[in-house]
Amino acid sequence: MVIKENMTDEEMDAFLLYIEENEMITAPKNLKDKILNEFKAEEMQMESARKRKNMSAKVQFWLYSLKISAAVAAAIFLLAFVDTNFISAPSVSKKDTDRKTMVTFLNEKSNQWSSKLSSFSDMFY
Repeated sequence: MVIKENMTDEEMDAFLLYIEENEMITAPKNLKDKILNEFKAEEMQMESARKRKNMSAKVQFWLYSLKISAAVAAAIFLLAFVDTNFISAPSVSKKDTDRKTMVTFLNEKSNQWSSKLSSFSDMFY
């Protein structure tokens, strides 16, 4: 059937009838089930995201505190186990001795800050 640009109502009705009878494609039989299953899966994902978002403020604060505590513990661990008793040998390059002085400097400054924070916190207890 030829499609014209300006079709009359009768021609349009005939064209639609021809399409419905001869060229209509039917949907797969399991299409409805697939759509409903995908919708349910998305709905479950949205529900779990909503639950995570609606966590109480106390739980969010607790998780944040836990993360910060882990970071502080890792920093203290690294500061505690950095080798500050490095004895420079004649074969050691200048770069390594600079590192020793940098580590020593960091160790001294962290000790100063630690003592200041300790004395400051002692004022409250």
